[in-house]
Amino acid sequence: MKTLMNYINGTFVPAQSGETIDDINPATGMVIAQIPRSTKADVELAAVSAKSAQSDWNALTLDQRADWLDVIADALQAKHEAIAQAESL
Repeated sequence: MKTLMNYINGTFVPAQSGETIDDINPATGMVIAQIPRSTKADVELAAVSAKSAQSDWNALTLDQRADWLDVIADALQAKHEAIAQAESL
């Protein structure tokens, strides 16, 4: 079974509490993954990280931003089947 984590400041990390909850497929009732039981502290840490990253993004030129968006689009396209599968659960 998959155990998912939060993605904060460029790193996958568990919830600060270390607790997880079941991610249940509503069609089957089966547990498909464990996900972090994130708290206000986890959200605040993610928000601080995002705010810090915003200044780096603002420093990029328009062409650099477009290049990054192309990289992201390519990565999403490469995983489109897995994304569609996850969204359909």
